[in-house]
Amino acid sequence: MKRDVNMEKVDFETFASGIFSINGLRQEVEQIRSENEQLEKFSLAVNGVDVPNIYSDLIYDILFGKDTEQFIKEYKPRKYESFRNYLPDKQNDKIEALMKVVIGLIGLNWKIEEIKDFIMDI
Repeated sequence: MKRDVNMEKVDFETFASGIFSINGLRQEVEQIRSENEQLEKFSLAVNGVDVPNIYSDLIYDILFGKDTEQFIKEYKPRKYESFRNYLPDKQNDKIEALMKVVIGLIGLNWKIEEIKDFIMDI
């Protein structure tokens, strides 16, 4: 039995645009995965776990000019302890205040660039 298959010729531009569309989707999925990973780490940081992430590192950089890893190296907290235990209450209050702002902006679906621009103006 012979099958009658209608094969259309696809020009290179149509074929390439399909590939670029798939690659664009892959990049978008990877970006979402990365953002989710950063949000999980930020959630841990909000709860006192010293996990480097773009959100808390942004807060620490704006307030003190350092990131999580630099604070860990400086204070060398023991296992299951946060470097924030070594900071004065006033500094922890500033961190907590900005974390609350960032949490609110994340809840409004702001991207990291928008959050950065906003909190740098505070």
